[in-house]
Amino acid sequence: HESWVTLEGTVSGGSATDISVPSMLTGIATTASIADYRRAPVIWQEAKARGYRTGLFSPQNFHWLHFDEFFLSDHPPDVVRTSVDFPGSPVNDGGPPDERVVASALEFMTAPSSEPFFAVLQFNATHFPYWAPGLEAIEGINDIFKNDRLGRRPRSLRYVSELLAGLFRDLEAKGILDETFVVMTADHGAGTVVIRVSRIESNYEDVLRVPMAVHLPASFARENPSALVALRANAAKRTSNSDIVPTLLDVWGSWTG
Repeated sequence: HESWVTLEGTVSGGSATDISVPSMLTGIATTASIADYRRAPVIWQEAKARGYRTGLFSPQNFHWLHFDEFFLSDHPPDVVRTSVDFPGSPVNDGGPPDERVVASALEFMTAPSSEPFFAVLQFNATHFPYWAPGLEAIEGINDIFKNDRLGRRPRSLRYVSELLAGLFRDLEAKGILDETFVVMTADHGAGTVVIRVSRIESNYEDVLRVPMAVHLPASFARENPSALVALRANAAKRTSNSDIVPTLLDVWGSWTG
């Protein structure tokens, strides 16, 4: 579709979630000081200040490394659903099946409202040790060596791709997708070569390279044709998922950097 652009040269600011996710959601460089992070608003706070109803939907554990304290203790999203809000047997490193989280996010996105929505939707199935329906559930990271991780990975990728496709079909059927700004990316890659340093110690291309695709709302593209041209011009350039917040601020007309 002409409103979708894939940025093939995107890299993450770090090979570990605790480094890259705070950078992605604040726009602050991964090398910035703790003081800078303490002062920086999270992107859903920026959205809420502009009249959006906001949501966070994640099958991941936000108690991990104090993510709940950093992201959710002060002015959290209007609706928050993380792994603890989806009771039942976990299937991948403590998280529920991703389809349950997608269903919750879709309900939020399609609820009748006079306000536009802003949502952060995370996935867990494509995170090591990987999961998809039909595979053995893995509750903790200590169980990974009992499984064929490389055989699990492609099935988890297909599973998440199908969930995303279904989400977009549902939004399109309700007339929502065409006027929604979408950014799809990942916090880090997954190394495929076993005989070298671990992922969190790696700067190899397959670890730092991440997917990135952007969908511009039709009305925005019509009113700002140069934005789509610029986005396409960046398709093969080196970009970063730390650029997400500045880009959204630019879309909102409030970026001064």
